[in-house]
Amino acid sequence: LMVGAPGTGKSIMAEVIAPYLGAALHEQVGGPITSSLVGENEQRMRDTITALRHMGGVWYMDEGDKQFSSLDGWQGDSGVQMRQQMQLHTFMADPTIRGHVLFLMCVNRPFSLPPSMTRAGRFDIVLPFLAPTKPDERLHILQALARRHGLEDTPLKVWEVIAQNTRFWTGADLEACMLTMARRAVFTVEFAKELVGQLRPGIDPDKMVAMDEETKSFTRDKRLLT
Repeated sequence: LMVGAPGTGKSIMAEVIAPYLGAALHEQVGGPITSSLVGENEQRMRDTITALRHMGGVWYMDEGDKQFSSLDGWQGDSGVQMRQQMQLHTFMADPTIRGHVLFLMCVNRPFSLPPSMTRAGRFDIVLPFLAPTKPDERLHILQALARRHGLEDTPLKVWEVIAQNTRFWTGADLEACMLTMARRAVFTVEFAKELVGQLRPGIDPDKMVAMDEETKSFTRDKRLLT
């Protein structure tokens, strides 16, 4: 279970794990498996499970807190979400898929998940993704993004200026800043200073602090927070 604020790199990490393992990646993104036809939702879940049972690989569920929210309140879906969760729970508990299927889920708000999904044996390994609050962390991200976008020749001082003045900016915020520079084809220290003074992070710093604290409080292995 990868937990953290939007833009902190959860999805990118999920997408590189499968190639690293040499395994197929099965992505479930954009919301729950839904259909207006009676029984179609559960059938789609069964089809996904059947494919994974035969092929193996990595099952990646993005925004799991939206796909599998708590079932304590009124659902208004005739129990569809509950049945889908039960199908997933049963599949995850199947001993024949151990070492054959890896389940990854990204969430922004972990406490919105039902406790049944985060108990031992399911999504019990929690990986925290926190905002890069240190300049050297942001510099590493900027350098990685520069390689990704073919901007390795940019003077290091440009990235250092951005890293020093973007506390609580996520990787997504830093990438947006970099792409703004790329569109204008201006990579100078002066423009970098001007740009970071004009742009704002996608999440308010106070809200980012609160989300980071929520992520920390949900992380079970304290060694991952040091």
